[in-house]
Amino acid sequence: MLSRLVRGLLLGQSLGGVFARELARLDPDRVRHVITLGSPFTGHPLASTGTHLYEWLSGDRLEDLDFNQHLTMRVKPPVPTTSIYSKLDGVVAWKWSIEEGQPEGESIILRGNSHIGMGSSPSALHLIADRLAQPENDWKPFEASGLTRLFYGPQDHRADEGRRRAP
Repeated sequence: MLSRLVRGLLLGQSLGGVFARELARLDPDRVRHVITLGSPFTGHPLASTGTHLYEWLSGDRLEDLDFNQHLTMRVKPPVPTTSIYSKLDGVVAWKWSIEEGQPEGESIILRGNSHIGMGSSPSALHLIADRLAQPENDWKPFEASGLTRLFYGPQDHRADEGRRRAP
């Protein structure tokens, strides 16, 4: 599939974001950027409210699967990545969407968005357009400025970590 693509951007929501990251890992020469929305690429695969629905639809029991294959999902692909998440997701545990401390990797919170709603959210579309407008090989982290700071919180997950560690 990737052999027909020119070097482009992969965008995926939820499990589609996990697939986008895996495709970028398999053929990074064809991918210039990966954007995920509410995608659980870190943490435990069962940390989602969708696991029971998956089991019901597929007939598989997730407890019976080999989770060692999921360890590679936690490794960032060798291309720039933007993870967009919401603390109000409701399906994916937001902490499993954090790309922490990686070069050319960022995690940006969309304030006030649900799992289903974030794909059509004006703030998500603005953010995606901003990432698409970046010149290839000149990645820079997203910086909300002016009124857009009301809709994004790139540092929110780090602030939460600091509050939990404080005595």
